Amino acid sequence: MEDNSPIMNLEEIARYLKIGKSTRYKMLRESKIPAVKTESGRNIFTEKKVIASILQFGYEQR
Repeated sequence: MEDNSPIMNLEEIARYLKIGKSTRYKMLRESKIPAVKTESGRNIFTEKKVIASILQFGYEQR
């Protein structure tokens, strides 16, 4: 994805939040990251503004 794109894939989300693979999947599973899967289920996307909001207001890890 381009840096100026309003949409991020799962790899970009992880880099942006500076989190590892298991944490990003945990956040998805717990609906901490609202995301959309493609029909194949292989690609997951979310809006950059949603991720920016997580950074601004925080993510509570359990």
